[in-house]
Amino acid sequence: MFSDRTRFSAAELLAESFPEPDWVLPGLLPLGLTLMLGPTTLDKTALALGLALAVSSGTPILDMAPAAPSAVLYIALDENPRLLQHRLRAMLSNGTSPGTLDLWTDCPALDAGGMRDLVAWVRERHDPRLIAIDAMPGIMPSTFARLPAHDREGATLAAFALLARRLQVAVLVLHHRHVARAEDINSVLSGRSALSRAADAVLILEPSRGHQHAILHVAGPGVLPHRLGLAWDSTTRSWIEAGLPAEPPLSETRQAILSALRSAPGPLQPRDIAAATGLNSVTVRGHLRKMARAGQVLSHGPGRYALPGRTQ
Repeated sequence: MFSDRTRFSAAELLAESFPEPDWVLPGLLPLGLTLMLGPTTLDKTALALGLALAVSSGTPILDMAPAAPSAVLYIALDENPRLLQHRLRAMLSNGTSPGTLDLWTDCPALDAGGMRDLVAWVRERHDPRLIAIDAMPGIMPSTFARLPAHDREGATLAAFALLARRLQVAVLVLHHRHVARAEDINSVLSGRSALSRAADAVLILEPSRGHQHAILHVAGPGVLPHRLGLAWDSTTRSWIEAGLPAEPPLSETRQAILSALRSAPGPLQPRDIAAATGLNSVTVRGHLRKMARAGQVLSHGPGRYALPGRTQ
């Protein structure tokens, strides 16, 4: 559970003991704000709706299961009722819909009654655990319209993070943002991006081997970074676990670079790695750029690299 406090002296904050994340869906959805990103060519709605069905029915998804059925609200702002019905019929193999799942296809902007409606839903339901927003632009406060795009997105997500904390629920927000390069993916997953700074967890859906396969990147404060290989099931119109694609063996040069980073207490510059491995610094720099694109190393600002999951 969250700490109820929001104001501290420096001494109080240093002395505070914060609880471990409370999971709505272990390994994927912690209590708090989860941001899901991915291109419009990948069906993020299918994945998010699958998560909502799993939480509301208490059934496993991607080899993970919630503790018990809970109340879920799915706000499908990019769907109409007929299309949403078609999706549900395909995804529900037994034809039985969980009674704890509510679906809306419209909701006012947060500052035009949307926040009030979400608070009312939480207070009216027994054991509310998840609110899914599909997608963020449709509910963004109009008062943020004049802000630059990144500031507007960041402010909206901060509002959702505060809502999740105050109401003690998980809020899953979908956003149509293609995070293409590995450096950008790592920046978002590590929380160094303004887009993900307020999030407790980040899910990035990335194409793999065409649009019938995808890789789901998962990370966040208190969330062990990992990846899941997904495949599209055309019968149920949903994503299922399929295992990660096999990676080619690492060259001796890349193995040496990873060994140097593994032994280091913090991020290293290319010249530090060259000194530790005996490799040419130009060679090291070129390999690091390629390894960052492949997600094998993480860029920590200009010219500094570490293994994924390592803190600065």
